[in-house]
Amino acid sequence: LIENLSVRRTNMAGVSLGGWITLDFAIRFPDLVNRIGLLDPAASLSTVSPTFFLHSLVPIMIHPTRRGLVRYFRWLTRGKTTNADWGELMVKGIMSLKPNRPLRPKPFTDGELRGCSVPALLLIGGASLIYDPKKALERARSLMPSVEAHLVEGASHGLNYERADLVNSSLIAFLENL
Repeated sequence: LIENLSVRRTNMAGVSLGGWITLDFAIRFPDLVNRIGLLDPAASLSTVSPTFFLHSLVPIMIHPTRRGLVRYFRWLTRGKTTNADWGELMVKGIMSLKPNRPLRPKPFTDGELRGCSVPALLLIGGASLIYDPKKALERARSLMPSVEAHLVEGASHGLNYERADLVNSSLIAFLENL
């Protein structure tokens, strides 16, 4: 896509699985990326917790239903009030997915993270349930040479809408700093 649009280099950002995809792309194709934003990236820095996996299994991977997804997102955000439009888009998006071979993100190796030369902004929800937020943050800080890493206190895995002003302003400032 980047080559077909005649874009020489780009900024990228992603949340959850999108964060994992963004980091994977930056590791594989650093010459195509200026900077990356990683918002609570799934499995990038640590295996997902067994609790997260078990809670996700039926509503996301096996048998998504509207009721199950609503209950799952309430659990994932620790019951925080969410934007109703955002919630509806998440439910509709998952309900409309056609079965496909799932992408199973796994943690990047120490060598892969050390080799990521692309400047990265990493924001992890302080109350995220996908893995231990502090351990993931410390792993990134110790291995990624160009990372700016922060815990977003009071936010869950849904930090992009729970703390939208902070996340958006931090991401824009970082990505525009060329």
